Amino acid sequence: MKKMYLPTFLLGLILSVSVANAQNCPIGDEKEAAKNYSLYKEYFKQGAFDRALPFWRESYFKSPGYRKSIFVDGPDIYADLISNTENGELRERYIDTLMAIYDKRIQCWGDKGYVLTLKGSDLAKFRPTQYLEAKNILQEAINIDQTDSKYYGIATYFNLLINLKDDPKAGVSNEFIKSEYKKLVAICDANIQAGKNADAYAQTKASMTYNLEEYVLPKRFAEGAQWHTWSTQTKIDSVKQWVASDNSTPNIEDILSNISRDTALSNSDIRYELDKLMFERNPSAIRANNLGAHFYEIKQFDAAVPYFEKAIDLTEDAKGKANLLLALGDTYRNLDKFPEARDVARKAISLDSASAKPYYFIGVLYLSSGKKCGPGTGFDSQRVIWPAFDYFNKAKQLDSTYTEIVDGLMNDYKKYLPTRSEIAAKGLKVGATYTVPCWIQEETTILSKD
Repeated sequence: MKKMYLPTFLLGLILSVSVANAQNCPIGDEKEAAKNYSLYKEYFKQGAFDRALPFWRESYFKSPGYRKSIFVDGPDIYADLISNTENGELRERYIDTLMAIYDKRIQCWGDKGYVLTLKGSDLAKFRPTQYLEAKNILQEAINIDQTDSKYYGIATYFNLLINLKDDPKAGVSNEFIKSEYKKLVAICDANIQAGKNADAYAQTKASMTYNLEEYVLPKRFAEGAQWHTWSTQTKIDSVKQWVASDNSTPNIEDILSNISRDTALSNSDIRYELDKLMFERNPSAIRANNLGAHFYEIKQFDAAVPYFEKAIDLTEDAKGKANLLLALGDTYRNLDKFPEARDVARKAISLDSASAKPYYFIGVLYLSSGKKCGPGTGFDSQRVIWPAFDYFNKAKQLDSTYTEIVDGLMNDYKKYLPTRSEIAAKGLKVGATYTVPCWIQEETTILSKD
């Protein structure tokens, strides 16, 4: 199991005006308490911890409610004892005492989240065999303090997660680490925004991000990673981290070349986010068309329009431009903009007059206009079928492969044509020319179903 540096921090002298729990933390004889406190404190200030220790113990055991600073200074004294003791058994007893000091402090003076942060950090520092216990203590502290969590507790906790992920007994999965990372980053961001030790929280965030990328997220393609074995979410998380660490054009192009061939990500939001970024940097017809098609598929038609328009502008090939115009036209159709849809279809005809596609498309527009040119039934709606059939017949003439689908549509819609008597009642004659009104405004031939 890899070992990583776990940060430790010196505690300053904190004079407290808090009131202790008198039942659990008595003061005892106040004169005696004051004498012991004064003596240990004087030696403590001088750094003479060995001389301070006997008087500190008298204060701790007999008058723990006299001053909160007894519990602030005690860990410094025992940290010194632990660090300077060669006797392993004695060292372990000192660590046990240090942990007991923190427990007693919570009992006497409260502030559980903060004190657990100190306890967990020191346990991780002095007793690496209890990383899991230290992790649990710090996790509880962070859950209690939330945005008030100390940056050093966050840093130590995340480092413990990284160390424990390879321990099968710890049960710390990569997914758990990623979820905790998001929570811890949110705490750091809140403190950075509030200006509370902003540099320290920013450094903690940067360190966590590095450790996440280095030890949790999969390696890059070029580093021999088995991309195909990763879960979709792991791929997405990895791509986001890779882009965050290097958003250069070559790097993003490399990422896109891989995810575009991956069935799980080829049509994902992350792929099109990168496509948008690259399009902004280096517009191309292919990328614009891909983005237009993406927004079309997810039915965000308004978003698709400008990308199709840009693809048309960037395409020099006439047939390619004609096909893109029809894609734009169908997007307009879905936006209920039939005149605009026909306009671009007519432009497609001007670019590729031998193609049946735009004629078929305009026929569909007309066939769908019954409720635009009338109530949906009756003569006013039936007459849109006449010009639709004209365009369908033209499509068949240009490309026989359209015959089957066009004949099917025309057979289905012939039953909706008006009868000869209905036509005569309008003062019209079958076979005569007629200009269909409303948005169509095209001349056609009158047809009946009988």
